[in-house]
This record gives sequence, structure tokens and C-alpha cells, in this order.
Amino acid sequence: MIRCVGIVGLGLIGGSYAALIREQFPECQIFAIDPDAFSYKFALSKGWIDAGYETLLDCHEQPDLIIVCTPLSILASTIKAVSRYFKDQPLLITDVGSVKSFPVSGLADNHVFIPGHPMGGSDQVGVCHADVALLRDITYFVVDTPGMDAFKAFLEQLKFRVLVVSAQSHDEVMAAVSHLPYILSSLLVSAAKQFSEEDIRNGMGPGFRDTSRVSGSSPDWGADVSVMNGKNLIPLIDHVEKELADVRQLIDSGDHKGLVSFFSKTAMFRKALYSTQLET
Repeated sequence: MIRCVGIVGLGLIGGSYAALIREQFPECQIFAIDPDAFSYKFALSKGWIDAGYETLLDCHEQPDLIIVCTPLSILASTIKAVSRYFKDQPLLITDVGSVKSFPVSGLADNHVFIPGHPMGGSDQVGVCHADVALLRDITYFVVDTPGMDAFKAFLEQLKFRVLVVSAQSHDEVMAAVSHLPYILSSLLVSAAKQFSEEDIRNGMGPGFRDTSRVSGSSPDWGADVSVMNGKNLIPLIDHVEKELADVRQLIDSGDHKGLVSFFSKTAMFRKALYSTQLET
């Protein structure tokens, strides 16, 4: 049974996670570690955590589970540091990163690392924007790992829809549905920059707002996922380049029928995706 949970990195997801655990398990002891004292003081004021620390060395808790919510660039080193610090006790360690194929070594023998990824969040950053609603009733990917049963049960009690996957399949899908959309959204905004801000503000409607929204996400996150999931992103970028060239040719030749065919196929596929989601 998980009675004490530590959250390392108290930003948007870390804060939302703490709020969700507090909501579902009010008796669970929750502490957080974040170098920015404001973050854990904010969470303390909300009642999401029982204690907060700026470093691992300040912490004297005995957690059953540590959830690492740091940026991807320091994820592996943080997991290793956590394991080293709590080496004398059994411990489950997980993360929330959107890339799962990265090496983690040097863990204590009595520790189990279970890669995970909750499919929640927003284009906001920081614990001030944390909200339990971001994680309520969402899909949660867990990489198939020996010894994960207790953690999987914990997630199910938190009412996540848990899907057990391989690291490779997870990263391939995330490249298509999360990482590439961020890049394309950023390119859309970059293209609009050739016009004045006033012209864009006067002309933009819900279409621009919706398709550009994710470009407001953390640039550090964007750079991390682009580098760490590059092997899956590059083939998709190549595919987009080819299709963009094909669409350009249809426009250049005035091929109305060809354009209708292309747009119809993509619209039908999207409608099928969301109708299936609504049914389930």
C-alpha cells in the first residue's frame, strides 16, 4: 500500500498530481521537492502537500512512491539521485515525461523504476496553473515493467485509464499526436510573424487560436522532446514535407477536385477518431 508520496518538481503537472492524490487519498502523506521555494509554499497553502523542501538533502521522509516531474533533460539524473538518496528503503519511482525511451541505470536493488506518462496538461506552465481537473479521468500510459502492479493499482484508484505499453510504441504515438503538433503549431505562428501584430489581431479567429494554442507551451519542453524523440519525429517531418509539396502542387495547378479529395479524407479521419473517443 502506498502511504507516502514524494513529488520531485512541483510545476504544472507535479502540482496537479499532488492535488489529485490529496483529493482521492486525503490520509496519504504528500511531500514535494523543488528548488523554487515559492512552488512548495504555494502547494502548502492549497493543502496539496504536507511538507516541502528545496533539495533532497533537506528531506527526511520515508516515501513508498516518488513521482519525478522534472524537465526531460534532467530526468534520468534526477531519478538516479532519488534512488541514491533513498537507497536504504524499498521504493517505487516513476516519471511523467512524454518520452519513454531513455536509459536509466544505477538504481538501488530494492527500487523499481516504472516509466509513466499522464495524458493531461495545458499550454500554461508553473504550479500556479496546476489544477486537479487536468488529470481527472484521463489516459495514463505505463511502460510494461516487472514490479509495476502496486503502482498500476494506485493509478487505477486515482481513476486514471491505465494503458500498459512498450516504450517504443509510446514514443512513436507521442511523436504524431503531441510532439509534431507542437512543431507545426510553432511554424504556423512563425509564418504569421511576417505580418504586423495589429493585422494578425484584427484578422485572427478561432481557427488561428485553436491551431496555434500549443505553441505557447514551454520552449524547453519543445526542445527536449524534439531531441529525445528525434528518431520518431524526423520520419513524420519528412512525411509532412512530402504532403505539403503535394498540396502546394494542387494549389499551384488550381486542382479543386484534388484539394477537396485531400481535405475530405483528413476531415473524415479526424471525425472518426473523435466519434470513437466519444463512444468510449
